[in-house]
Amino acid sequence: MFTIEKQELRKIETSIFNRAKTKSANAEPDKYLNVYIKNLLSFFFDKLFTYRSGNDVNTKMNLEELHDFFCQKLEGKATIEKEFVYYSKEMNGFKVIVNEDFIMSVSCSKSYYYGKCADKGFYFYDDEFDKMFWAIDLAIQRLPEWRIKAEKVKQKVLKERMTAKLSKTALQSVIETKLNALGLEYHFEIGSKSSTLSIKLSENQTGTFYIKNDNLVEEVDEVVEMSKRMSAFFDKGNKIQVRFKSIYDGFHNYEYEHRFDKWK
Repeated sequence: MFTIEKQELRKIETSIFNRAKTKSANAEPDKYLNVYIKNLLSFFFDKLFTYRSGNDVNTKMNLEELHDFFCQKLEGKATIEKEFVYYSKEMNGFKVIVNEDFIMSVSCSKSYYYGKCADKGFYFYDDEFDKMFWAIDLAIQRLPEWRIKAEKVKQKVLKERMTAKLSKTALQSVIETKLNALGLEYHFEIGSKSSTLSIKLSENQTGTFYIKNDNLVEEVDEVVEMSKRMSAFFDKGNKIQVRFKSIYDGFHNYEYEHRFDKWK
């Protein structure tokens, strides 16, 4: 009989909640809760079961035996559905269905069983049938409380998204007001840490600026002034070329010649 101390279980739950939040960062609002719980379950099983090399395992894999074991142990708790090879009666896996959030697919290779709840899988072996049942049963017991916590995480994340969206919209408005006064064509895009501003300085010249968001408003003022001067410079028929430093440039021959010195 497998057991786990309450303190250890709390540590595991804290870890998987944090990892599930990170993994679900891009989930759509209406699907966030479902995605979050699936990731939560995936990380839970991954935390309990560890991949073992072929030298450390018994390779007597029997998918039918595992299927029958789950059908017996999980009766009344989950539905077990067989999956078959296309156009064949040969079973190549099965699903453990607890509810719409908790669906685990199980398959096997020559040396391990493979379980999957979201897009992350985990491995277990023929000497871990009892532990696997214990883990599923524990997850079923903990799921109602996990769902309550997941709902709180969802509300917090969606609120943070809305705040960030409003802040971004307000900042976009301020920046566009400054740029519109420039009188030149531009394209502006705000990123999470930096923003990109492309300005048409003449018919044949476009300047692209990459600006950190820390002092975005102040930096844009400087870019506007710089662009005005550059545009006037180009209007006189002048040209300018700016490129990143390269070890292959003539100006940097010393660096190029000595970059392998550490191997001498």
